[in-house]
Amino acid sequence: MKFIFRHTRLKTHYNQPQCLRIHFVDGRCMSNLTYQRILIIENDEIIQNFMRPYTGDNGYQLIWASNPAEMKLHLLEDAELGVVFISQQICDTDFTLINEIKKINPFVRIIIVAQKWHLNAVRKAMRQGAYDYLILPLDEAELTDLINNAIKQSLSRIKDAKNRQKLLGLQRDLEIAGEVQEYILPEKSADFSGCTIHARMIPTRSIGGDFYDYFNLDDDRIGILIGDVSGKGIPAALFMAMTRALIKMTAVSGIPPDQCLQRVNTALSRENPSLMFATVFYAVLNMKNNELIYCNAGHDEPYRIKTDHTVNTLPRTGNTALGIDENSVYKCHKTSLDTGDIIFLYTDGVTEATDIHNKMYGRDRMESNCRRFEGTNPGQFLEEILADLDIFSSGTAQSDDITMVAFALNHHPDEIDSYAFKLRNMPEEITVLHKNIGWFCQKNDLTGTIQFALEIALEELLI
Repeated sequence: MKFIFRHTRLKTHYNQPQCLRIHFVDGRCMSNLTYQRILIIENDEIIQNFMRPYTGDNGYQLIWASNPAEMKLHLLEDAELGVVFISQQICDTDFTLINEIKKINPFVRIIIVAQKWHLNAVRKAMRQGAYDYLILPLDEAELTDLINNAIKQSLSRIKDAKNRQKLLGLQRDLEIAGEVQEYILPEKSADFSGCTIHARMIPTRSIGGDFYDYFNLDDDRIGILIGDVSGKGIPAALFMAMTRALIKMTAVSGIPPDQCLQRVNTALSRENPSLMFATVFYAVLNMKNNELIYCNAGHDEPYRIKTDHTVNTLPRTGNTALGIDENSVYKCHKTSLDTGDIIFLYTDGVTEATDIHNKMYGRDRMESNCRRFEGTNPGQFLEEILADLDIFSSGTAQSDDITMVAFALNHHPDEIDSYAFKLRNMPEEITVLHKNIGWFCQKNDLTGTIQFALEIALEELLI
């Protein structure tokens, strides 16, 4: 038999008017409710006498369900229930009904109501996840406090779950944004006629403020770009996307680097309410005469690594970062490259990476690695820098985006016919040997069989 008392206004223990809905399974009871306060009762004389003061103008709204199936239906219909009261009479000896309710709604607070105290039953109910175990008769004030606390916990858990869901949704949005950001950037390596370019980017978060690009300007010239936006996260990523797009759209007209960055700076400075800025290095490489024309807008000086292990920086051009002052004047510099020279561009996330003692990686260590490099392949060069950076910063969290670009003249994977590296005549060098052979075979599309034969032959020479 189903009874419905529709009283929607009441004064609770804290004298707060609330609207409540209570579901009750008579005899074999349970109940639920979706509002801020809940009271669940049993359909027997003791509970009805207890509930009598709550009926009428100051009573709860009561909805009585007639069986456990209807109880479960209410759980399925309403995902934000507060408290469920279950009569001990309808539970089996292991209280498996508690687990069934929790599977439907993990946030609801479950309270068992019994006529007698059984310690073993209490233990089993609590082990299954019951919030409390009540013995009739019930004290009105204690029950009110119990319900208030149970509902607070239930609503808190629902709120936490919603917040977690929002965070998961935001995290997924950031992951998608990161994927889009990675998609709009060029491939990690590119081969032009007479020039090979490699790049690596490791953002601090799902999305970052660093960027790079390389693109054809005409048959003989390519544009090469790297930049670092102030700030991190979504704002930096949006400013990065806008800056990169403006530079590329301006650069493809073929104008010199200083004129390109001048125009972009004017546009960014006029429409920059967030007062963000970007340091940028933009260069045009003429592969016909090996001439490099570049403009440096407040970015870290790139390195030039020559085949004789000489390492120099490309001089600054005395320009400010983009987006600060629309009246800034930009200048460019011109230099000629030799065959085999590697130009190394990077962001400050490399030099400012720290170790466990909070010591920075720094330019001195990076320059030492540049001098030690054997070979003319920019891809291998970046891998060695990254490997040393990993060793240095092991055990510490990355604090800034890391981006590196390296390019070299007249170096194409299809043209590789020799490769040199140094080894000490020690068994420990076998790992280095395998690494170099693996890289050589991969770059020249050699089969695994050939790689294995090379490893065996060179291991014999080494050992």
